[in-house]
Amino acid sequence: MAGCGGIARQYHLRALRRMRRASVVAVADPDPSARDAAARATGAQPYADAHEAIAHPDVDAVVVCAPNAHHADLAVAALDAGRHLYLEKPLAVDGAGGRRVVAAAEQTDAVSAVGLGFRFDPLYARVRSALPAIGRLREVSTTWTEPASPAGMPSWKRLRSSGGGVLLDLGVHHLDLLRWLAGQSIADVGRVTLTSEHGDHDAAHFDAALSGGASLEASFGYGAERRCGWVFAGSEGWLAVDRCARRMTLALGDSRPGSRPRVDALRTRLRGLPVVRRERVFGRALRAWAGCVAGEPRPPELATVHDGLRALEAVESIEAAAAVPVNV
Repeated sequence: MAGCGGIARQYHLRALRRMRRASVVAVADPDPSARDAAARATGAQPYADAHEAIAHPDVDAVVVCAPNAHHADLAVAALDAGRHLYLEKPLAVDGAGGRRVVAAAEQTDAVSAVGLGFRFDPLYARVRSALPAIGRLREVSTTWTEPASPAGMPSWKRLRSSGGGVLLDLGVHHLDLLRWLAGQSIADVGRVTLTSEHGDHDAAHFDAALSGGASLEASFGYGAERRCGWVFAGSEGWLAVDRCARRMTLALGDSRPGSRPRVDALRTRLRGLPVVRRERVFGRALRAWAGCVAGEPRPPELATVHDGLRALEAVESIEAAAAVPVNV
C-alpha cells in the first residue's frame, strides 16, 4: 500500500486485512509515524519510498492512497511493473496525468480500478433503478458540503497545485455519480463561482447543460454542516436523495411539486450529521477489485481508469469556465 495516512489506515488497510485472499506485504509513506503504524498493524515491510515498495518481489497488486499529486506517477509505476492497481480518486491532478495513467493501463493485462466507491452504496443502487420511472430527465440539483476545518487539513489539501480543492475532493464523486446514475455528463458549463477563503477552491457553485439535454445545478464546499443530496426532476415526476438520512423520495404524476424542485427545497431534511464512522463503500470497492484480481467477473460498479479520467476532465472543464488559472 502506497500512502498510509489516517483514511488509508482506517478504511483501506482494515479492508485489506479482512480479505482472505490478500496479504499486505509492504507499506510505504514518507511519514515515519504513518508507515510504522501501518507496519505494526499488518506485519508488512515499511518503506519511505513507495517505488521501493512497488518493486518488492512479493507484491502482486498496489493500492495507492498517497496525496493526490503523487497518484499519476505511482499508478504508472505500478502498472509498468505489471502490478494490479487500485488508485484512490482523483485519477490525477490534471488531465495530462490522467491520460498517462490510462495509457499505462491499456498497455497491460493488470486489473486497474479507481476509488469512486459511492457507486457501491446501496442507496445509490436504489436511485439508479428508480430513475427511469420519472421519465425524461429535465433538471438535476446536487449539493455536498462537509464540516471540514481547513486548519485540520494537510497542507497539500489546501492547494490546488498539489491536488486540493473541493472539486477534486468532493465534486469528483458526484460528477462520476451523475454518469453512473443518470447516464449523462457535462456538455457545457455555464456560470461558475469558485471561492478560496481558507484554501484554494474551498467552495464551488456552478450550473451546466448535460449531454442528454437536462440542466445541472451543483454546490460543493467545506461548511458548518454536512449536507449530501440530489434532486432529479423528470417529465413524469421527481426523485430526491438525502444521503445523510439514508433516504430516497420518489413522487410521480400529479404529486410532484412544481416544475423546478431544487436541493435548496430540502434544507430541512439535509440536516448536518456527523460523518459516518464506518463508511462501507471503501471496503466494498476494494473487495470488488480484489475479486477481479482473483479472476472473478468485473462488477459494473467498479470504476475504471477511463471513468476516473472522465470525472477529472469534468473538473477541469468547470475550472476552465471559471477562468481560474491552474498551475500543476
